Amino acid sequence: MLGLGSYISDSEGDRFDLSDVSGLVGWLQSGVGFGTVSGDGSIGSSVGTWYDRAAESNWTQGESGQRPTIAANGGLDFDGADDALDRGTQASLTTFHFFMVIDIEGASNETVIGVNGSSNYLRFFKGGSTDTMRYSFGSSSPTVINPTTSSNIPTTKFLFELSRSNAGSNNLTTIFDGSTVSTDTLDVAKDWIIRSIGAQSPTGSSAAEGIIYEVAIYDNVLTGDDLTSVRADIQARNGL
Repeated sequence: MLGLGSYISDSEGDRFDLSDVSGLVGWLQSGVGFGTVSGDGSIGSSVGTWYDRAAESNWTQGESGQRPTIAANGGLDFDGADDALDRGTQASLTTFHFFMVIDIEGASNETVIGVNGSSNYLRFFKGGSTDTMRYSFGSSSPTVINPTTSSNIPTTKFLFELSRSNAGSNNLTTIFDGSTVSTDTLDVAKDWIIRSIGAQSPTGSSAAEGIIYEVAIYDNVLTGDDLTSVRADIQARNGL
């Protein structure tokens, strides 16, 4: 199994990079770009910024008590109380493919992606049930979807994917470790708006308890060789 720092290559042996696939609008890479504000950069050090390679800017946290800390193997540990990182501006996505490597340690209402207020979010373990999730989309009269997945949400580190095409039905797909576990229908007029990770808002409301290792956001749905390459690269880097 390939570990942290490993990578895949193309048919010519060149090192593959997520930016080789078009549409990458956000990339928080495992173990890369942490701005420590306390500690020496080792495990347990407090992190105030995480550099986004795609956006060429930092996700930040100005409040010392709300900063995640460095975990083992390239992740950031969010305490479930109020830790969050703020993108600074909203990303509004119509079609998208979202990747996140995460180890969820909490058991109820773990909101790992959000925006100011409560209109948009990605939430695991809604109500403490291990096989349900809750998504909210749209800036006005948001649509809330409660997909029941065919497999329980993993209780150890895994690769989560959520994608939405511009098709009219069964266009929202939930994926655990490369396997589709739910298909739902979402009105394409409802953008998904992202601003914070680790909590529902940049101020840390409805925070998630767990370790986030990597986040990659594309503004289109990946398929075929592109999807295979991106998924394999993220999995290899994170030891999955």
